[in-house]
Amino acid sequence: MAAFYTVADCARLLHRPKETVREWTLKGLSPSRQCGERTSPPYAFADLITLHVVAELRARGIPLQRIRRAEEWLRKDLGIPSPFATQRLYTTGKDILTRLAGEGAQEVLVAATRQGQEAIEQAFEAVLQSVDYDAGTAVIWRPWVDVEVSGRRQFGAPCVVGTGIQTSILYKLVQAGDDPAYLAHVYSLPVAAVTNAVSWEESLVAAAA
Repeated sequence: MAAFYTVADCARLLHRPKETVREWTLKGLSPSRQCGERTSPPYAFADLITLHVVAELRARGIPLQRIRRAEEWLRKDLGIPSPFATQRLYTTGKDILTRLAGEGAQEVLVAATRQGQEAIEQAFEAVLQSVDYDAGTAVIWRPWVDVEVSGRRQFGAPCVVGTGIQTSILYKLVQAGDDPAYLAHVYSLPVAAVTNAVSWEESLVAAAA
């Protein structure tokens, strides 16, 4: 069940306008497309995570040009096909950092925004703390409490953590009048998981309004 998304799906999940997501895509910040490509094949899970990274970096005030420079250096110079979906990234609020294999088994912290210049170990934060990796590839994104998005489950639709129960289904049932406690019993879930799933869907609706 490989994940596939439209530009509207990505914009909705990222709480960003479609025009913004489309702009980032046209500027080459989407692994499955070439810079400037206007065709519309489905976005993959790696695209969604890459765009999520871009959104997080932009929220920290890093200019899009600097983000593009880092992504391009990792992709072209180091030959990493989907760097923002495979590399654990960090930021100082100005530079985008990652760890690369050095001599022996030691890793070296470098600034991707400075074409690999070795960085000083100082205070920095992980760009993505809500993403799990497997063999160097992002596999699960947890955008909300009790909610996860996986490229390996339900075609990438948001689900209650550890299940295949889509949050959109719970939201629609609550909207139709079902009580969260009743749904928790029916689906063998904690009541909090149901209410958090509904809250997530409500956040998507509010962001799109």
